[in-house]
Amino acid sequence: MYGDYSRLTVANARRRHYASVLLQQGRVHLDADWNELVTLTAARTEVAMTDIIGRTGAPKENAGFKVVRSGNSFTISAGRYYVDGVMVENDGQLNYENQAQGVVQPDLVSLLANGETGIVYLDVWKEDVSALEDTRLREPALGGPDTTMRQKIAWRVGVELAGNTGLSIDEIIAHADQGKPIWLPGSGLLRAGTSVPVNLPDESDCQLPPEAGYLSQDNLLYRVEIHRGGTRSQARFKWSRENGSVLALLDQNNDGEFILRGAIEDDELGFPDDIKVEVFDDNDRHLGRSGVLRRMRRQADGTVTFTGGLGRAFASMSNPRVRRWDQGAGSSDNGLSLDAASIPLERGIDIAFQQGDYRVGDYWLIPARAATGTIDWPPAGMPAAGLGGPLAAAEVAPSFGWGRRRVPLAIVRRSGNGLSAQVTDLRPLFPSLTQLEAVDVRFDNSACDLGAENVQQAIEALCAHGQDHCTIFARNVAELLAALATAGNARNLHICLAEGDFILDRALAFSGLNHLRISGAGLETLVTASRSEAAIVIDNCKRVEIYDLRARGQQA
Repeated sequence: MYGDYSRLTVANARRRHYASVLLQQGRVHLDADWNELVTLTAARTEVAMTDIIGRTGAPKENAGFKVVRSGNSFTISAGRYYVDGVMVENDGQLNYENQAQGVVQPDLVSLLANGETGIVYLDVWKEDVSALEDTRLREPALGGPDTTMRQKIAWRVGVELAGNTGLSIDEIIAHADQGKPIWLPGSGLLRAGTSVPVNLPDESDCQLPPEAGYLSQDNLLYRVEIHRGGTRSQARFKWSRENGSVLALLDQNNDGEFILRGAIEDDELGFPDDIKVEVFDDNDRHLGRSGVLRRMRRQADGTVTFTGGLGRAFASMSNPRVRRWDQGAGSSDNGLSLDAASIPLERGIDIAFQQGDYRVGDYWLIPARAATGTIDWPPAGMPAAGLGGPLAAAEVAPSFGWGRRRVPLAIVRRSGNGLSAQVTDLRPLFPSLTQLEAVDVRFDNSACDLGAENVQQAIEALCAHGQDHCTIFARNVAELLAALATAGNARNLHICLAEGDFILDRALAFSGLNHLRISGAGLETLVTASRSEAAIVIDNCKRVEIYDLRARGQQA
């Protein structure tokens, strides 16, 4: 959430099990109160939908995101899908290559080598949209002021080599069948605290509290965000005093020089000269990667330059933007290193990172207040006496963001320059409650061993058992042949053979049965056909189970 907010209080609200926010007459109306209400309402809906549906699933009546091979690529069907309670919508059938306007998808041939198996996945995230990015949010009748932000459910369909998931194909299918994502959020944790000040600044307007740890007269919302993912030693971060909300569009004038559009002419809320910025576009957002960090200089004529360039051709960028960060113009373009020891941000604020897996876009917010000289940390309903204390005693917190959730949609295989015809659909489908049928209810087959996967199949198996089922127990060949002679027109046979040798002149032959099961007593059960190459011959039977016996023919 990149908006110009005072603070976010939803973590405390969840910890204390708040259900709503109520306004009082004659009181100050804060942005944090409204945002807490909206976020609590959305979170409760998402939890309820997850409890009802499961973590992932698509409604049978309007199941979206079906992967269908088309030429050397595939299409994505229209419809809905649910991921951790969030509804994801695809308005119309799309080709893999044309999911988002102006965004270039990774080439399938480059993702999978010939013959390799891939997982097609749905990538879902919550994307912040400002009036700068969607001009329809401005009210022309009021002169088009910047008012509220929007948050939309964004998605893309990608392809990953199956081996990169760390799971076997059978495990991936099992996870998908149970509605479980196979890509999990990062596990990185951050702690924040304040240093003991050595010298208080000389302030002419007001005096900071003597016990202050945060040394500023400004109320700020610090944002610490992961710029490059990985382990703690691999990851890198960036930070902002204004929650990363200082944003502008990047354009070129008629002379091909770079200019900023929509930037505020203010050193605190704008783009002063010689600062660190991130240059990114719709491709970066869509593919879940950071933009490039660059040192930006502002010229007297209003144009800007970037040390090291943009990292790519400007003409190839889709809706390019610039976001301000505050770690210093001279800092590395790769971001700052993570450390378990104290990392000073500024003005007495320190942070530290725990061991874990950090993902691009993970972030933490640290409200800093001049009135108390403290930071509002930890974020989740801890005693007020613990706020803004030394770093060593501070609590750790996971990323504040919802992150990006990836769930498997299908299994595909590359064949030549495209995909093979076989596509395995992994989407778990669920019916509406008014259309729930026996086929939609899972069945535990371990006890009855009916060969059923749902209640409907179990009922059908039980019906078959009751109408034309025959169970044969045989201790020798004579008992076996006699029982088979009396089986008549049974369509389901269960033959149990005791220990011993069952020596037959010809093979046991079975044809046209619904369900055939032949079981022995282990290695001591031997079925032999003295005048046939095969001991057991089966033709046109729907389901066959043979186990715990040996069989052999004696004539080639």
